[in-house]
Amino acid sequence: MVGARQASGTAARVLVALAVAAAAGAAAPSSSAAAGTGAGNRIGELRVVEEAGRTTIVAIGSEAPIFTVFRLDDPPRVVVDIAGGETTGLRAPIAVDNGLVNSVDAVTYGGKGGAPRTARLTVSFSSKGSYDVRAEGTQVIVTITGLGGPAEPKVTTVAAAEVAAAKKDADAAKRDAAAAKASADAARRDAAAAEASAAKDVASAKASAAKDVAIVKDAAAKDVATVKDAAAKDVATAKDAAAKDVADAKAAAARAGAEVKAAEAKAAEALKKVEALEREVRESEAARDAAGARVKTLEAERTAALAKAADADKGATAAAARADKAEKAAARAADEHARALAAAEARLSAAEAAKSRALADARASTAKAVEVVKVAAAVLAGERDKVKGLEKSLEAARGEATRLGDEAARARADRDGAAKAADEARKAKTAA
Repeated sequence: MVGARQASGTAARVLVALAVAAAAGAAAPSSSAAAGTGAGNRIGELRVVEEAGRTTIVAIGSEAPIFTVFRLDDPPRVVVDIAGGETTGLRAPIAVDNGLVNSVDAVTYGGKGGAPRTARLTVSFSSKGSYDVRAEGTQVIVTITGLGGPAEPKVTTVAAAEVAAAKKDADAAKRDAAAAKASADAARRDAAAAEASAAKDVASAKASAAKDVAIVKDAAAKDVATVKDAAAKDVATAKDAAAKDVADAKAAAARAGAEVKAAEAKAAEALKKVEALEREVRESEAARDAAGARVKTLEAERTAALAKAADADKGATAAAARADKAEKAAARAADEHARALAAAEARLSAAEAAKSRALADARASTAKAVEVVKVAAAVLAGERDKVKGLEKSLEAARGEATRLGDEAARARADRDGAAKAADEARKAKTAA
């Protein structure tokens, strides 16, 4: 039988295969059973396969895994976190102690308050070993490689079907315990030694967990401080730049306001000139009306003179002379009227041209001032956008600080898992 056992183990020797047995599922509490039936990657089986100079741990899940890997020292161990994983029902930890791998443990944390669940696989190994982690289908495979294989090949299988046989063997062992009373003293000494060793392992595990938590806390605190300092510097720089840009925009707005006031003053002066020209036009029109009235008066006098000449032959020559004089005076008055009218029309045209030029200058100055104000408004809008961008950067920094806090919480969960593993190891050694 020994030769057959060695032949079957030349390629690969199965050290431990753990699965969820039907009887174990029936004995589990109702809350654990409910958790096991939820959605996620259920880790239903955990295998440890030993070869020459190499030990392989295989975690078989219900779907393709998504995982992260990191290594911890003192003691050396590799940790694999499987996202959405669930290990309820697995028998763990597994004591391997083959000179290369010390133990394998699987726990679940998270899943409360909306936090995602994570299955954590921890493999403790010798400091002489190296590790490799890969995924194949629904399996996560961890390979620990050392300088040599185990001293003696062995095949041990513990599966769901063998749980009942193990219970039978336990009953037989209880019956055989009556025959072992003679070695009770030696067993007590062994138990005391095992208890002392378990206490030492617990102390070592707690110290390691505390050291890991301290390292994670220090790293998280440094990262948070770095992020906060960078965010504060960015905000200060942005505030200074924004203040300078705002000051420049205010100065530009002030210059634009001054130009607007200057344009308004020019427009007011042009309006005053237009009003003066309009007064001159009105005066010219009044002079033209007076000249017309004078012409009418002279024409009336001429008519009267002609009437008198017709009535009185005796003064005909004198009347004719007066008539000629009146005609000349009327001609002169008509010439003066024409010259006054032409001058008035020229002044009116010049006044209208000056008014048009003044209004055009006022409109141009006003349009330029409006453009300056628009540019200033655009600059202010750009600075507001910059401030909003800095606020987003600050919000991202706060999110990073929250993430680092979450990592610290996961480190505390690792510490609790290590303490649990140490307690279970102590219980196992006490039971042994």
